[in-house]
Amino acid sequence: MTIDLNTVSAATLAGLFAIEQEAAPLWTPGELSQILHHWLALPVEQWLGLSPKTDLTTISDLRTSVQPPIHSLRSLLEHPAPPINLLRQTKDFAKLCRDQAEHGIPVEVALVIYFACMARALLAHQTTITTMENGPAIAGLQWLESMDFADSSLRTIAHAALVQMGTQTEAR
Repeated sequence: MTIDLNTVSAATLAGLFAIEQEAAPLWTPGELSQILHHWLALPVEQWLGLSPKTDLTTISDLRTSVQPPIHSLRSLLEHPAPPINLLRQTKDFAKLCRDQAEHGIPVEVALVIYFACMARALLAHQTTITTMENGPAIAGLQWLESMDFADSSLRTIAHAALVQMGTQTEAR
């Protein structure tokens, strides 16, 4: 059978390339946990220094403008008053990593960092740092809360943001 590519619909072509089976995950939960732990331990300048849009002087000023100073990605996410601009830049870079594999960060790890930054902005500043609609934002936070490879502090941040958004009760 010959298909005339000039007259066939896009939907038909898309169907020809559909994958029947779901691909096996690239990473085990244990590996994702180790990779996430590694990225959370990195100094903020090293993490954000991978982004071509980063001004390291500004990053350094932001991370030292609060007490205690922020040293790592984990300390940013667990800080009682993280600078909103630092959360936004980190969220933006996590989104870039999700979309561009050359940064070497698994999509799942990038998404955990993305949603954790979004949750911390909501909790610490009562503001959103994303243009995402509430439905997908809630789904993303629920996803983070359910990820076993994310440590309990990140799952707790997601849960607290969901409580603040009125989608969860306090009990966990």
